[in-house]
Amino acid sequence: MIIQQVNPRLCRRSLEFFLVLFTSPIITGAVTVKLANGVTYFYKTAGTGRIPIVFVHGYSFSSSIWDKILTILPPSYRAYAIDIRGFGDSDKPGN
Repeated sequence: MIIQQVNPRLCRRSLEFFLVLFTSPIITGAVTVKLANGVTYFYKTAGTGRIPIVFVHGYSFSSSIWDKILTILPPSYRAYAIDIRGFGDSDKPGN
């Protein structure tokens, strides 16, 4: 019978990954803001850190495509995922 020795470095990295995954901030807020022109924008926030990151979705998507990323970011970041005008939960006014 051959017993394979476990690499302690690999185990430590796996443990660090799972600690980050399960202790990272969840999406902490869903916010709307109304601009002076009357258009309302929707965005989500996650994290409490000092390093800001802004996630912008592509055409025909919404901020929900970033939900999984927002949940695994390290706590040192403060993330914002926005719905651009006309998409997701942001207003869809005429031209």
